[in-house]
Amino acid sequence: MPVKLLHTAQGRFISPWHDLYWYSDITALEDGVRSIQKAYQEKDIHDYVLVRLHFQNELSTEERKAMMRKSVAQMTGIDESEVLSFPEIPVHEYIAYTGAQRLQKEKYLRILNQNQDVMAEFQEILSDMEDKEALCYLHESVSAMEPCPKSDYHEIGYAAKFGKIVDSRNCKILNILRHCSFARNTLLKDKVIISELLGEDGSTGQKFKKQFLSIMWHMLKSSKMK
Repeated sequence: MPVKLLHTAQGRFISPWHDLYWYSDITALEDGVRSIQKAYQEKDIHDYVLVRLHFQNELSTEERKAMMRKSVAQMTGIDESEVLSFPEIPVHEYIAYTGAQRLQKEKYLRILNQNQDVMAEFQEILSDMEDKEALCYLHESVSAMEPCPKSDYHEIGYAAKFGKIVDSRNCKILNILRHCSFARNTLLKDKVIISELLGEDGSTGQKFKKQFLSIMWHMLKSSKMK
């Protein structure tokens, strides 16, 4: 009798390219989170996590301005010393940081296909790119396409940048909002999500962190029994 194979769900793999949205206050953050959720829904992006972060008030105004200058420099490619000559930079205390399930090239193209006028341009550019470079380009293109979430500033995030943010002495993780498959997985702990956003599973090629305590305990136990 023929046996029908069960459908298997796609494994969890958070894309190494994230999105970082800055906000000046909690009201703007909440409004921004709703706009992110709406924009992602319209773009057909459903499996993702959203980390709400706050730079606490003990961070001095000058420190926060310095952080914003670094952010502006990173986004524009302008030397940080030149940013000092810019008009007064507003202080932003809140971040909505998103990491989505990694999509296949075909999925990115289906999303971008909503704007058929630019599809020929995408196909031409992609033909000269390696796979990883193409996926990064497609991720950035999807992030930039309309509808764009509300934010004071937006930039592409990645594991090392997220690490610098969460390692800041004044940064506090408010909570993690899970969507679709991440919400259904009730066994998935927040610390695992943070670890994967930090690239500690080795998926980004920048970092690898693994716990060997259990193995070491069994080895020590075995040696004592001999």
